[in-house]
Amino acid sequence: MKWVLCMIMAMLIFSGCGWGKSHQIMMGTYIIAHAVDIMQTREILSDERFYELNPVLSGLNRDQATGVMILDTLLVAGLANEFPKYRTWIIGIPMSLALACVFNNWKIGVTF
Repeated sequence: MKWVLCMIMAMLIFSGCGWGKSHQIMMGTYIIAHAVDIMQTREILSDERFYELNPVLSGLNRDQATGVMILDTLLVAGLANEFPKYRTWIIGIPMSLALACVFNNWKIGVTF
């Protein structure tokens, strides 16, 4: 849990430097939703009542899946920083997916 909070803080501090307010809000929303999704994925992978639908994560253990998901977050932040013309799409698509995953996981009973 501590590493997730550290990731959130680091990303919020460093990813939005020189960005407009709307992109900072979008990135913050994505990071928070993705952090919740990481915690839910960790629960899914350790609880036999649930199964992971993402084929990339389904064969991994909790720590490996967490590492992949944190790298994913860093990739989104890096791409958004490097391609400001497409920043809205680069952040918006994964943000929407993360929010949808969190909602679906919550709907089937996954907490964290």
